Amino acid sequence: LLEDLVVFGDRSEGGLSGDKSSLVGPRCFDRFGFILENHGDKCDASDVSNDCNDTIKTTEKELSSEEWRVLLDSCALAEAGEASQSRVKQFMRIGLPDSLRRRAWTVITGVDDIVQKREGDYQAFVETATRLMEDQCECVDLKGVIERDLHRTFPRHLLFCNQDDGDFEGAAKSATSSDSIPEGLVSLRRLLYAYSIYDNEVGYCQGMNFIAVMNDEPYNMRVLFTEDMAGVHETRYVAEKLIERFLPKLHKHMKKEQVDISMFATQWIMTVFTSTFPFDLVARVWDSYIVEGWKVVYRVILSLLEYAQQDLVGLDLEDILTYLRDDLPSKVDGPSIMKSSLRIQLRHRHIRKYTNEWRSAQNGHKYFQKRLSDHSESTEFSDTSSSGIPIKYMIGLQNAGANGKHIAKKLLPGSATRSSF
Repeated sequence: LLEDLVVFGDRSEGGLSGDKSSLVGPRCFDRFGFILENHGDKCDASDVSNDCNDTIKTTEKELSSEEWRVLLDSCALAEAGEASQSRVKQFMRIGLPDSLRRRAWTVITGVDDIVQKREGDYQAFVETATRLMEDQCECVDLKGVIERDLHRTFPRHLLFCNQDDGDFEGAAKSATSSDSIPEGLVSLRRLLYAYSIYDNEVGYCQGMNFIAVMNDEPYNMRVLFTEDMAGVHETRYVAEKLIERFLPKLHKHMKKEQVDISMFATQWIMTVFTSTFPFDLVARVWDSYIVEGWKVVYRVILSLLEYAQQDLVGLDLEDILTYLRDDLPSKVDGPSIMKSSLRIQLRHRHIRKYTNEWRSAQNGHKYFQKRLSDHSESTEFSDTSSSGIPIKYMIGLQNAGANGKHIAKKLLPGSATRSSF
């Protein structure tokens, strides 16, 4: 299902690092393919992607592009031993040349092997899904949700804007017409259509348009988009406990101001930062995420909040949320955030502890329900569940779970929808 996304990588490399003449009119794009603002009619060549920098600038031991090619040739993580995995993880943390990102991601995730072993499967899903969208009444609502969300997906990116007439904002909005549809939108539509029937339990949910849903470990992103959004609740709980552990001063202030983690971190989690932060951070996060999994996400959440802590502790509820939504993304430097995230002494045992704590509470749900029932008959009631999780917190999440489909609607851009066949 990532086949079309591989095409995105090829187009980005060809359009930006290869043939600069593909830039639209006077417009100029950054190295990730996004339109640069405030450039008027002139484009400074220094602003455009320059993959001649074959070596990542760092004070740590670095690999040249050629050394990266040798490393990628020698290992695919699905079959490599721990030594190879450790080596890839080490150098992914230091930095990956932009020109090799597409190849590195496909090698590490095993996409190339999957496409070869299941040749034709994706196209079959696309054809079936397209036919269902056109012919069956029950698919009309799902199709409408997907089509509406297409224009919200990076409308100022090279692959999603109209290059012929320079109409960058309007290109995606006319995505349902057959004329002059950007290739990126066509590919994304195929991908979302296909996934909606490949995994009909999940179907489609807003936020999926920013990422490719990766079902296998160490990713397991599918649980973020199930009907009850169980993965989101669990990940937020773990993140909140980690904030309490590693940033106690900030946690105390947020608790005082009644700032719940769901108010700002849901979007970060569901799209792994892609819909919120600049791509100098997003690319580096995903470089490590595809190797190390969710530990990277927790580290980056802590690093972002640590960076913002001095500002946040002086703000009230409304200003905290405004800062995290509007100010923080424009302030952060991606490489610096990633570097500081590695200094946080986060261990897998911390994540396991809080994950097990949460899951234990869910497994004890019947006991919890009984306690709630007892509460209505007794004036004496413990503040915590049998798992140690505060009852108030669990009540809130229980209610959130019952209305899980509405959470993303409040917190993601536009309106989120939990749709499935």
